[in-house]
Amino acid sequence: MTTVPHKINSIIGASAIVGDSQVHRAYKTIYREWGIEARLDQYLPAGKYGHDLELILLQFHVEGSHAWFTIPSEIKIRRYAKKQKAIAIDIPMLKPISEAVLTGDYNKARSFLVDTFTTVGELVLNKKYPTEFDFDKNKFKADYQIFMRHLLDGAPK
Repeated sequence: MTTVPHKINSIIGASAIVGDSQVHRAYKTIYREWGIEARLDQYLPAGKYGHDLELILLQFHVEGSHAWFTIPSEIKIRRYAKKQKAIAIDIPMLKPISEAVLTGDYNKARSFLVDTFTTVGELVLNKKYPTEFDFDKNKFKADYQIFMRHLLDGAPK
């Protein structure tokens, strides 16, 4: 059996650990249907910022009715994984945010996105990297600012 590797289009990818199928729907709505994933691909392409950081993985911990995993209390950046050339960032998505998406309280959901992605950008840019680390922070910062200007383009008003 041969496996075909998934092509990474953006330096930023996302995954979700979800508490139930309803909150999974809320996560998918925000990330895919509102176009966040497409804008990451468009404005923050993979392979553009150096050779030592190939993936910034956003791990959304989406609170639901099943409490089988721990929700982080705040957005936290993890250590650099040299072998994977990646950094993971844990993001809590509490039940009120999922409910806001599912019930059409878009202002709350939009605020969550702006706050979350602002913090993600700050964490990546303020992280201390080794001296010889090949990651162009200036290029990433410039592209991230453009991404942030377009973050909510696909979100309902």
